[in-house]
Amino acid sequence: MKDDIKRIMKLVQEGKISPEDAAELIEALGEARRDDEEPSPGEPEKETSARSGEDPFSKLFGALDKISKDVSKNVNWEEISAQVRQGVGKGVEAIKHAAEEARKSSSFSIVFGIEHSKHVELPLNLSSGQTLRIDLAHGDVKVVATEGPAKVVVDATIRAHNDEEAKRLIEAYTPVVEESESAIVMRQPDTPQLVTDMVFHVPSGVPLEVKVSNGDVSVEGTQSSCRIQGSRGDVALSGLDGPVEVVIQSGDVKVAKTKATILTVETKSGDVKLEETSGILNIKTASGDVDLARCAPRTLSVEAASSDIRADLVEPVEGTINVRTVSGDVLIEVVDGSDCRVSLSSLRGSASTKIELEDANVQPQKVTGRLGNGSGTIDASTISGDVRLQLRNSAV
Repeated sequence: MKDDIKRIMKLVQEGKISPEDAAELIEALGEARRDDEEPSPGEPEKETSARSGEDPFSKLFGALDKISKDVSKNVNWEEISAQVRQGVGKGVEAIKHAAEEARKSSSFSIVFGIEHSKHVELPLNLSSGQTLRIDLAHGDVKVVATEGPAKVVVDATIRAHNDEEAKRLIEAYTPVVEESESAIVMRQPDTPQLVTDMVFHVPSGVPLEVKVSNGDVSVEGTQSSCRIQGSRGDVALSGLDGPVEVVIQSGDVKVAKTKATILTVETKSGDVKLEETSGILNIKTASGDVDLARCAPRTLSVEAASSDIRADLVEPVEGTINVRTVSGDVLIEVVDGSDCRVSLSSLRGSASTKIELEDANVQPQKVTGRLGNGSGTIDASTISGDVRLQLRNSAV
């Protein structure tokens, strides 16, 4: 069992499986192992995996060690755990059968099946004012601004249990495009065996709405509004203008060179990085660091549970800067000329500033004072960690 846990944790370290999925798999495997090794009262002793010299899951985990990070995003770990649990109370042969059924499932056909692909290019008749909506289950999405005709390039991959089935499925696959006066909608059926990577070439100014269950999203230079919703996958946005919203379960988020009227980022697990971004900035994360580099927010709100937070601000603070984390350090860097009240606090760490404040009250765990007339606010706090305020480019 220890070896199994080590293998599963290695998958976590390599980014192939989330900590939550790992816990589920370890629990299911532990139940199966205990039942395999401990016969019920009055029953003859079972032949365990160790005695028989054959571990029913060793081949399965050996294959998982070799899969890529991208492929692993499409595995339904809940389904695999359920198959493992089917062996509980039924002995080694039942566990072997459960593992084999897991390998035959739609999730594992993605990993172990026969693969066939198709390349498709379609024109997009985007009119002024229309929104491009993209709704995919499995695959990466990339949107780039172009001066040429709008189009989508699709690379679809089907995996099945045998070559004949894979050929039949890929030949039947056709990208689905729906058109209305207000939007063009690109959909992919929610088929676990199907992975579609799509690249959209669109004119600047086209509003975007993207929903992806498992896959990365990239948007470059559209100078438009953008809304992203996803479960697992990284998000990279640059060159946007207008409202921007990113809500994902797991993955890193990077936004660069963007003029956002309002920008909202929410993620449960993953780092958030903003570069050369302005506007009303709101960030919420449960686990992952937050880094703002060369940003000019009108207002900034960061709420985090377990995160280090750095805010590098290139314009004087005159609005509201509100930064809170439960566990982690906070560093705020500002330029001369800021006009704001300052409050820095830590419950189990230290609070400090290298800037001379008006009406300063400096304590080891709390610092208050004022820059200029105090029209804006810098309010930064942490429960466990240090909080610091300093001028940009000053020595740490």
